[in-house]
Amino acid sequence: MRKVRLVMVTAIVMAMALLVVSTVGAQEQGRIGGTVYLDENANGVRDAAEPGVEAVTITIGNETYQTSMTTAPDGRYSWRAAGGATWTVSVTAPEGYEAVDPVREIFMDFGSEIGDVDFGLVTEGTTLPVSGAPISPIAAAIGLVGLLVVGVVVTVIGLRRR
Repeated sequence: MRKVRLVMVTAIVMAMALLVVSTVGAQEQGRIGGTVYLDENANGVRDAAEPGVEAVTITIGNETYQTSMTTAPDGRYSWRAAGGATWTVSVTAPEGYEAVDPVREIFMDFGSEIGDVDFGLVTEGTTLPVSGAPISPIAAAIGLVGLLVVGVVVTVIGLRRR
């Protein structure tokens, strides 16, 4: 009788341990994902008509682990990640394009789903300010002309004061 109780207690303890381990493992898993898209108006926000970009390399990693994947035909990617960690997610822009914001640091909480780590691609040479918003070529030209006019006015005033 004593052996039967011992076997039953051992079986119950092992079942509880297995339940705890599987629950903890399930809680640690989360998901990081998003879309790589062609940011046609270079505003840093995906508009409804802006298409996803296929076969773009996404790299996800931290201090101890790194992996890469390519985007699906609609530009989406998704990866199961351990929670309670900070992950670096980066995009490698294809030839002829550059990413507006190519690297992101994401803190993954236990069991969370982060599906909005999007990357906009613009054609190479698009001028972007530090904020990430676009500067049209016309606005850039007007700004340069304005600086030139201010420089000429300051020079003329300086020469007249002599």
